[in-house]
Amino acid sequence: MKRDFSEFQDDENGFLQYEGSIVNNHFNGDGKLFYQNGEIRYKGQFKNGKPHGEGKSYDNNNNLKYTGLFKNGKYDGQGLKFKNGHLEYKGSFKNGKKNGFGFIYENKELMCCGYFKNGIPNGIFNFYYSLDNKP
Repeated sequence: MKRDFSEFQDDENGFLQYEGSIVNNHFNGDGKLFYQNGEIRYKGQFKNGKPHGEGKSYDNNNNLKYTGLFKNGKYDGQGLKFKNGHLEYKGSFKNGKKNGFGFIYENKELMCCGYFKNGIPNGIFNFYYSLDNKP
């Protein structure tokens, strides 16, 4: 049974938890998840109750945490991962881990790039250094 309207479900504390399509008692299609404080936790596509497809996740301070593709609730495909609102990684993910080619950023600067396998650096990496900070 598909419902084409937004539905609100309250958790035990009475806070908004989900808004979006529900099919056969699962979140399906476009929707939003919220933290108990009302801040958005995830906005994007769902399949069988989990983030699946294009989406964005946020930390509980409303900073963007990840934007890109999800599969069965995990990062999967191309995406951008953030820490404290700053870009930390740009590249491929599989099953929630860095997998394939990607770029690592630190303090808003490109630090290195290379290949990952199951979240671990795998192979040759190129490192980048700023010449502005010479000793």
